[in-house]
Amino acid sequence: MIVTVNKLRSSSESALDVSSACEKVGEGAFNSLNSRTSFCQKFEQNLDLYDSSGSYVNTANIIGYIYTEENNPTNTLIWPVKFKFRTVYSDPTGPLAQISPRIECGTDEGVENCQLIGGMRSVLLTPGLSLEFPIQTVMNMTNRDKYSFDSMEIRANYNVIGQSLDINSPYLVSDRIPSLRCDVGLAKTGTQGCIFEDAPAVLTRINVNDQDVNESALHIRDAQLSGLPGRYIPEPDSIMPSYESSPLRRLRDLTLRRQNRSKSLQMCLAKFNSYSSTCAPSGDPEDAEVDCDCDEYPFAATMEGAANTEFIPVSVRKIDPSDNRRAGAYLGVFYTQQRVLDGEEFYINVE
Repeated sequence: MIVTVNKLRSSSESALDVSSACEKVGEGAFNSLNSRTSFCQKFEQNLDLYDSSGSYVNTANIIGYIYTEENNPTNTLIWPVKFKFRTVYSDPTGPLAQISPRIECGTDEGVENCQLIGGMRSVLLTPGLSLEFPIQTVMNMTNRDKYSFDSMEIRANYNVIGQSLDINSPYLVSDRIPSLRCDVGLAKTGTQGCIFEDAPAVLTRINVNDQDVNESALHIRDAQLSGLPGRYIPEPDSIMPSYESSPLRRLRDLTLRRQNRSKSLQMCLAKFNSYSSTCAPSGDPEDAEVDCDCDEYPFAATMEGAANTEFIPVSVRKIDPSDNRRAGAYLGVFYTQQRVLDGEEFYINVE
């Protein structure tokens, strides 16, 4: 038996009793996103239950939630998600059900794109809200350096408690969940990881309220307010950038990053008549951390850096060298954790 899950009608509801990730519950793959790491999506269906002789014994009306939280790991190909189920039975005194959810990713040239770790396990569909049920799925990146898993869907086998539960048991199929992009060695050499590719990458670690990097943050804020790109302004009730936003683009080419840095240092020398002798970093995660009092925005590790050929202005400012070093390190960590690839757009929110 196959049950196809219906889409939701509204994305305005909240399910904080499920998870903090479900402050807003989405009705589909796109509007269920919270960030590059987090989403919450709902699916619902009536499950008719039968005993071992095939006789009808009960119906379970389930509302399922699949979600990941903001701290979901991004630098691994083992992707964890969590489920909870809200259940109402037509006969409260009748038999209860168990369910075993998993992620299906399809095949490519006959090879499975992902695989459930640990085999099929189940959770009891108790009346009300079930216990949290985590699963882990390993994403197949063999002979791939980048791949978009854009056809992932939820499968869940179910059965009456006491009966066997396996791949041949009745199952439901949900709508697709958000597209997951994985890379190997592209965000940073020697690393691998996955993110939701339809969500914007937004750097928030450099903040005007953080005394360790507030000089860098104030420079970014002032530069953005003067019209330079990178400012993140989301659409109302959405994480997607509005038309008022203008992105930066990551730059990995070492020669071009050095050209950006050399140009900004020339600007600092012309403007301030000095800068520290160790000015070499560009913000790339593979660059060494060094102190430098010449801060430029947009960063040298962006296509909008000082030597850009698109006539995009650049701002330079003398700031505390340790502040500048920390901000550069935060940018490098952001590139790696958010899996921002060469040429990919990203934004900065310093407030």
